[in-house]
Amino acid sequence: MKPQAKPKKLQSYPLPSSIMASNKPVLILLSLLTLSSIVIIKPSHAVDFPMSKPGWKIAVYWGQNNESSEGTLTDACDSNRYNIVAIAYLHVSGNTTSLNLEDHCRPLGNCTALASQIQHCPLGAVTLDGIDLAHIEDRSEPWDELVRAINGSTQDKKIYISGAPHCNTSSLDSAIDTGLFDYLWVLYYGPSATCEYLGNNDFTNLLNSWAKWTSKPGLANSSVFLGLVASNETSAASYGYIPPEELKSEVLPTVTESSNFGGVMLWNRYYDKKTGYSTEIKDALGTKVFECARQVLASRRFNSLLAKSV
Repeated sequence: MKPQAKPKKLQSYPLPSSIMASNKPVLILLSLLTLSSIVIIKPSHAVDFPMSKPGWKIAVYWGQNNESSEGTLTDACDSNRYNIVAIAYLHVSGNTTSLNLEDHCRPLGNCTALASQIQHCPLGAVTLDGIDLAHIEDRSEPWDELVRAINGSTQDKKIYISGAPHCNTSSLDSAIDTGLFDYLWVLYYGPSATCEYLGNNDFTNLLNSWAKWTSKPGLANSSVFLGLVASNETSAASYGYIPPEELKSEVLPTVTESSNFGGVMLWNRYYDKKTGYSTEIKDALGTKVFECARQVLASRRFNSLLAKSV
């Protein structure tokens, strides 16, 4: 299913609500995956979630590896490594939804057991706060119209908009030009070999690409994250792995000069748990996990969402 560009189409299927935030040091995001986009639920009152220097943020995906290797959501929250944990993924197809979280949901499709883990991190408060467009490759779609529709879909609260484009794509350019993106995770890893780091201590392509992304007029007031892979295993990504020491010495001194630099997004918790990548770079980012804890009033029980996803 492709995201619909018109407001009336946008409202033709229910957008599930999400989780969030607590007196724990982590913000939890729920990623909703369709064939062409990811919808991410951001914490309520995200305007209170600082993205300014010093103390940039570390985000990570959780949910796409088995529990014995990746650990529970509680483990991820208690690791004190991350400011943002994105639960991946809730698949949306037409009017149906289903959670695909590997073996975290057993028996198959029954994810209600996650409720206690979510309450451990965000106390169960839920509200739809944002939509993230990811893996957008079709440049013919009017993504700018979709972004405007999302932005104008409610009057009583702001819907935050973010995206996760690959570093070599311009598919979201028309949407970025609207100036409505709050966050952008630019992915410098993947199956291609263009703007990613390819080794030999040559970061020219990456830094040139980063300069182009962060200088886009539409992102002047956005928080732009450097999207990285946390392991050099080919199962993680074919290209783009940057050793922590090289990231700190050769990349961060330059990218952090961008006024809209927001932090680093890592793929994913499984690989980061194995390598300790986030721990290696946290000090260089000045990351303080505890500074973004929030308490938000509940609008709906997350248990209800999980039950409906079966």
